[in-house]
Amino acid sequence: MKTLIVLKERIPPKQLMALEAMKRRLLENHPRMEKVSRDHRMWEVGYKGECSLDFYLKQLPEGEYWLFYGLCLKTTDGEQFQIDTMLLSKRVAILLEIKTIAGEILFDEDIHQFSRTYQGEVKSFSHPYIQVARQRTLLRQWLNARGYFNLPVAPLVISGNPSATLTFKNAPRHFMQSIVRAEVLPQRVLQLKKENPADQLSSSAQKELSQQLLDGHHEQPDNVVEAYNISRFDLLTGVHCPSCFKLSMQRIHGNGWHCPRCSFRHKMAHAESLKDYRILFQPSISNREARIFLDIPSASIVRKLLTQLELPIQGKNKSRRYMLTDL
Repeated sequence: MKTLIVLKERIPPKQLMALEAMKRRLLENHPRMEKVSRDHRMWEVGYKGECSLDFYLKQLPEGEYWLFYGLCLKTTDGEQFQIDTMLLSKRVAILLEIKTIAGEILFDEDIHQFSRTYQGEVKSFSHPYIQVARQRTLLRQWLNARGYFNLPVAPLVISGNPSATLTFKNAPRHFMQSIVRAEVLPQRVLQLKKENPADQLSSSAQKELSQQLLDGHHEQPDNVVEAYNISRFDLLTGVHCPSCFKLSMQRIHGNGWHCPRCSFRHKMAHAESLKDYRILFQPSISNREARIFLDIPSASIVRKLLTQLELPIQGKNKSRRYMLTDL
């Protein structure tokens, strides 16, 4: 299997990680638990679909396409946009929007509607081509602002579920060519290469643009807890087990943490729960906030645990905060 040149690695989406953290910290009977669980399944399926695409991406000519996962960019007008997967060659930039929806899929271009019929139920979704076309427009603005006027940008929607059937109604040819099954993605990428026969980037320009993309990436601020109308006081505190993911582990003096449910032991289990805090609330934490979230009453023990992690520190004494961004 060929090696992909990945310049920005794929990591689980923040939304997925936040939903996982909320699931383990909400009571089962919480009124928002059903929606959190449902959305978590949706994001998990979507992420697995993105990961499964790597099998087909590895069939591309080795070294010719550079991969970027989860790019978050901002235009000169301040408009933010995210690209889940992008291929960059000297000839073309290709944006991939992966959908793993099962059932009978209909692209009705009379009304620009994307719908799915599954087990007798019809449901409409956000139109994936409209999404990726917006990304193309904003990336085009971003490239133009940096002098890359001639590099073509091609949007593709990838159907990653082999059981799905695709139907088009009054769709133009260029639209149908932009909807691709995952297994034929390598052939479609090579076709785009033929449609764009001239290099638009030199080797040095491709490297320079790649660095500008990486430098331009920024994490999008969001508060998933507030978006679900969940109070932070609804979330259970304590150190969760890194093995069974249940709350709460018991601290063993001088020997880390023990899970009473699965008997797993780990010296640094509190680090995983601090990641929950970072994802759910903010990228830094005070001693007092850590005592509450980890459910450890002792300030000296919490100070010792945070110090062991060798986290960057801002402020002094009571205003001291431990930066969680490197966890």
